Amino acid sequence: MHTALVSGWVGSMSLYELAIFYPSDPVLDPMWRHGMFVIPFMTRGTITISGIWSYEGVVGAHIVFSGLCFSWLSDIGSIWI
Repeated sequence: MHTALVSGWVGSMSLYELAIFYPSDPVLDPMWRHGMFVIPFMTRGTITISGIWSYEGVVGAHIVFSGLCFSWLSDIGSIWI
């Protein structure tokens, strides 16, 4: 349950940050002044080149993984009832 909630939060928060980020001047107006929290950690980690694991790809993977976790939990819950 916790994994599904965290994965869903990261996916939705990253999508929000991608929507509001405007990279006009990265020196005088960096990400942290925009109130970014998730994307700087994604950038510091492994996302450096585009492809399937771009920012949008990682956001989509988190949202899909969250949905899969919730659907798996609902299947397990229906067994116990």
